[in-house]
Amino acid sequence: MRRVSIPFVIAIASASFTTAYKANHKVWPACRVELYSEASIVLRTVSLEAFTFAYTGHFDSILKEAETRFLQTLANVVPQDATPYPVNPDRKDIWSLIGIRINVLTDETVLRYKVDESYELQIRPVIDNDGYILLEAPTIYGVLHGLQTLLQLFEFGWIDGSGSFYDEGSDGNNGVPTYLIRDTPLQITDGPAYPYRGLLIDTARHFLPLSLILQNLDAMAMNKLNVLHWHVTDSQSWPFQSSSFPDLSAKGSYCAECVYSPADVNLVVEQAAARGIRIIAEFDLPGHSQAIGAAYPEFMTNCGDAIPSEPLDATNPALYSFVHRLYNEIATLWPDQWIHIGGDEVSMDCWKNSTKIQKWMQEHNMTSEVQLLDYFERDLMDYVTVTLKKRPIVWQELFDANVALPKETVIDVWKSWDLSARFKATAQSYQVLISACWYLDHLNQDWLSFYGCDPRDFNGTSAQKALVIGGHASMWGERVDETNFLARVWPRASATAEKLWTGNTTSAILSARPRLETFRCLMNQQGFPASPISPGTCAHKKQRSYFTSTVANKL
Repeated sequence: MRRVSIPFVIAIASASFTTAYKANHKVWPACRVELYSEASIVLRTVSLEAFTFAYTGHFDSILKEAETRFLQTLANVVPQDATPYPVNPDRKDIWSLIGIRINVLTDETVLRYKVDESYELQIRPVIDNDGYILLEAPTIYGVLHGLQTLLQLFEFGWIDGSGSFYDEGSDGNNGVPTYLIRDTPLQITDGPAYPYRGLLIDTARHFLPLSLILQNLDAMAMNKLNVLHWHVTDSQSWPFQSSSFPDLSAKGSYCAECVYSPADVNLVVEQAAARGIRIIAEFDLPGHSQAIGAAYPEFMTNCGDAIPSEPLDATNPALYSFVHRLYNEIATLWPDQWIHIGGDEVSMDCWKNSTKIQKWMQEHNMTSEVQLLDYFERDLMDYVTVTLKKRPIVWQELFDANVALPKETVIDVWKSWDLSARFKATAQSYQVLISACWYLDHLNQDWLSFYGCDPRDFNGTSAQKALVIGGHASMWGERVDETNFLARVWPRASATAEKLWTGNTTSAILSARPRLETFRCLMNQQGFPASPISPGTCAHKKQRSYFTSTVANKL
């Protein structure tokens, strides 16, 4: 069969004039309230080119970009072969649908912590329907999430009044490609349970190509994650191409091409913002810093080994001007008001075994290496908060070591075996992120393990639990590169996404498996090699299989 241009038609299964709604969860992550009708009148639209986005209230160019992605996402689910699909076997009435009417209530466009991401989505009964799906949100970021929800409600099919399959000779009534929304009218009211919903990527253990990072942003948007925690550098490599210190990547990256230029960073930040995703950079110091030594060995510690090693030599005065200048560049390229400064797994033994450092500590009346760590972190914290005016995130070790931390510091709790950390941190009024139960590099843990994590499940007061503001799944890079990153992350990180968006909703928990199976297949249709969670196959593959076995002999 010769391929031809396919017109775009949408069908919506709608109720009669008196609508009885039933609560049900279909979307991933589950919406706060999902109300659907179970009737089956079909509404049909015009072609793809005529599909309309109508706006009232505030409009922003981000929404124009979202329109393009929305239509492309729908186009991606059209199969490459003509697949029979019983969209309207009972010959229900067909009504017109023009497009989506979007109402943005405010002109707020700054992508920040706790920006309003809520939205309402409605498809009215036929008697009240002017041909538009209604989407309303306080900000453009709520609209982006509402569009993602709507995309999950569309399913591809073929309106086929004659019982035949699509062919290029159809008259536009039989065999026309169709998108169907079932169980309408519908009403969805939605918004996140937690304001911080993240994914950590590690570009130091293995370099991740820029194209992969950009592709992964679309997967994050599908999952309504709103923070990419970019762990840029580590002991193994320094892929960031610093304008201030070009030798860092020239001597510390895996290869000449294994770097991110300032232009690359700008592109990631820009594309993430267009999807409602903040980029929070992490340059972990003074530990996890061996890659710096390739260019600047004088900043490393002589622990008695032949080669100076991490952690950084916190007694070297020149180190502090280096760190300040580096962080100034980081703050400019990664403009988010939050920054992750690391602080974990600092080898105190190295400092303890350094004659130079021990002598300096004695001269400064320090009796423990923790005091030296505190000395370094106080300087860095002061520069980050006072000079750069950024809010710091730290790994929990700095809190555990009683390092002096400003009250605006956010504590990232990553030690799964330390059940008391979130209690202790919130008892001192620190805000907390949970990553301990969502380590994607723990390959023995499946989506159910991640789904079972409740960030606020600890013996604290309601005020303490309110200080847990979210968390992130972490894909540490020791065993992933561009060949398997997406399959390792998704859909296990989708479990994290739902727990952070939906919280602990009993009805969502009961429907989680079938919804995630469906959502994983949707991710596959969009080009993401999300791994299966159980035996079986995706519905769109079943349709293609049916076409091959049943219809092909009629061609």
